[in-house]
Amino acid sequence: VLAFVSVFIMTNTIKLATYGRREEIAIQKMVGATNRFIRMPFIIEGLTLGLLGGILAYFAELGIYAGLTKRLMESLANSFITIVPFSRVSTTILAAFVVSGVLVGVFGSLNAIRNYLKV
Repeated sequence: VLAFVSVFIMTNTIKLATYGRREEIAIQKMVGATNRFIRMPFIIEGLTLGLLGGILAYFAELGIYAGLTKRLMESLANSFITIVPFSRVSTTILAAFVVSGVLVGVFGSLNAIRNYLKV
């Protein structure tokens, strides 16, 4: 559900950017620019937004994990439960967030610009 919502938000963001640059796109098409040439800036924009979103999500996760770990360590001082340090899973989480962010960004961009360039 979150992936669907993310793609929907990214698609709408790129649609707004496309709509704002509709005159540029029309001029490019008039002078013979290919659809691929017109799509590239929007795909790069989606990729960049997805990358930044993934990195921000990683730092949000880091902060939440640190806060929860601190509270749990205080309340479970004499418990048999051990908490995995974030450093053990940080690389995997960062990679997952960045890859998923980039995929959502690129897919949303492709989806938005594909519908617009059918003109």
